[in-house]
Amino acid sequence: MKYLFNKETNTVKYYPVKASWKKSIGPLGYFPSSIFLRSGLWFKGKIDVERFIKAMGNALIEYDFFLSFLYRDENGQLYACYPPKSKESDGQQQLEIEKRQDSIECSTLEMILPKKIISLEQDMGFVPDLNGVSIGALKLTVFSDGFVVGYNVNHTFFDQAGIFYFCKYLSHLYTYGAEKRELKNPLMFDSISLDSENIRFADINEARAYGGSVLGIVYTPISNSVSPDDGGVAECFSKNSQINLMFDLKRVDAFKSQGGPALSKGDIITAILFKAYTFTSYLSDDQDFTIRYSINLRSKLGLGQEAIGYLVHQGKMLLKVKDIREKSLLDLAKISRESVLAITVDQFKEDYSYYKCLQENGENMFDYVGKPMFISSFITNWTSFDYHNIQFDDAVPFSLRTQCFAGYGCNIITFDVDKNGNKVYATPISVPADCIDKIIDLGTQTKLFTTGDIFV
Repeated sequence: MKYLFNKETNTVKYYPVKASWKKSIGPLGYFPSSIFLRSGLWFKGKIDVERFIKAMGNALIEYDFFLSFLYRDENGQLYACYPPKSKESDGQQQLEIEKRQDSIECSTLEMILPKKIISLEQDMGFVPDLNGVSIGALKLTVFSDGFVVGYNVNHTFFDQAGIFYFCKYLSHLYTYGAEKRELKNPLMFDSISLDSENIRFADINEARAYGGSVLGIVYTPISNSVSPDDGGVAECFSKNSQINLMFDLKRVDAFKSQGGPALSKGDIITAILFKAYTFTSYLSDDQDFTIRYSINLRSKLGLGQEAIGYLVHQGKMLLKVKDIREKSLLDLAKISRESVLAITVDQFKEDYSYYKCLQENGENMFDYVGKPMFISSFITNWTSFDYHNIQFDDAVPFSLRTQCFAGYGCNIITFDVDKNGNKVYATPISVPADCIDKIIDLGTQTKLFTTGDIFV
């Protein structure tokens, strides 16, 4: 794909092979459409900027939908198209370049995200009005001793698995060239195959009730700052503190082996989060506490990593606070594993029916993004992909960082290195002050995790 690198603005414009296209967005893409992923991959080593720009141009030949813009037609149907309505097909700014003299150790997330070629609303991570919004953009930030690939990408086409594969695809084009690339081209998933008669909703209120009770997705209009279903305890949690948990992978591996071969690291982390959130005295023994979690369903659908789409099921575990407090970490981890193993494609088809009802009723998906919740938490684990295969020559990512949503009860598990250079999984959590000492004690006693700085 042809490109133009403007060295005055440090932006790169790409010129698609196809002059124009238009694609309607189905229920799977419609549901997460208000959310943008704001994240980055950190690398030690060198990167050739011109080779990177060229590799991205080659990647965009198959990933041309990355250049799309979102609009609604006269009937309210969301669609993606190129070129944008505001201009002719004269190329699309898709990549920002920044060269810095300082060390990568001085980097921050905000520093490495694209800013020049996206809207202010996109930069916030949530967009209520999608008309004219671009699917996303990348930024390559080059430091004296490393580089970062930052991205701001809409969820319509991309879940984290899709972003991972794009970066893997891009890196292989950079390292091996288009002629020697062996990875499969991206394949847009046809969600029509999920349409099922198993579940139908009489009206939008029934769909909202289903979302809340089954999936834990609570309808909260933009005007409400706090979920109406918080059990009346919002005031107690209004001054939460944020603390970062960093999990020792060797110790987590050793500990999970005590519970049998089926347990995963994610199960142990889920168990720890169950404990951490229910240490507070503001939750009584007889209350329910819910942990929701996202699961990549590509393998269950018979698809490979190259499948493009929001292919995520949201599982749910609901336990009494008393049970969480009394059960051991291994007992809670086993509950997590049982919940994950029970997930089926039929459940995903029910998700689809729910998303379809929301779309047919013209719901603004920003009303379903979620607001701070105090009897519920959501976990999404981004560590389960083969990031070591994202390889720019010899450079592989040592860290994956993303926007913090801990204040919304959302825990995104990423990876980094500790002060000793050991790989760790990490997630920030937001809890009342009376939890902090107990969480630190749990880490000290189990040696499964350490805690970072505390932010009030």
